[in-house]
Amino acid sequence: IRIEGTNSRVASVDGNISLIGVSNGTGKDNRGIYIFNGGVVEAKGAAIALSANQDITTGNIINPGGSITLNSDSGNIDTTAGRLDSSFTTGNGGAIALSAANNITVGGINTSALKDGGNVSLISSDGAIDTSAGDIDTGTKSFSTGNSGSVTISAKGDITTAKILTEVGFKSTGNAGNISITSTA
Repeated sequence: IRIEGTNSRVASVDGNISLIGVSNGTGKDNRGIYIFNGGVVEAKGAAIALSANQDITTGNIINPGGSITLNSDSGNIDTTAGRLDSSFTTGNGGAIALSAANNITVGGINTSALKDGGNVSLISSDGAIDTSAGDIDTGTKSFSTGNSGSVTISAKGDITTAKILTEVGFKSTGNAGNISITSTA
């Protein structure tokens, strides 16, 4: 599956988005999902799920208040051409979960919210994880009553990160999210 170019969009106002890349044995592009050169996947609070046998390469995936899930059974995940954003300015942020057999390389991730921030989970069963291309923010906004989301990063290989923010906004009454980073390298 290829979504490429500045005006290329997969969008949904009320429904879920599910993209599945399955190998049919004829060429690399038929085994993965590639969203780049300005391509965008965008929903409004529903679920976005991308699942492929091989690599997933994305630009911006935007889903205010909804979940974003990327799963690569045998490949890598690379979102450095954009950001994963489920932040929400009037409600709860959506959860973001990435799992891959091999490496995960991430641009920015934002699940922050006025109320509860969404949880972030990055799991590589046999590779490394690198989030140094952008910050991870699961925090709550100032004067909110919500809790920040937790961040879980687990890899068999090396883990490299930029800032991880699970803070509670100024004059907020919630709790900061937990951060768990585990490497078995």
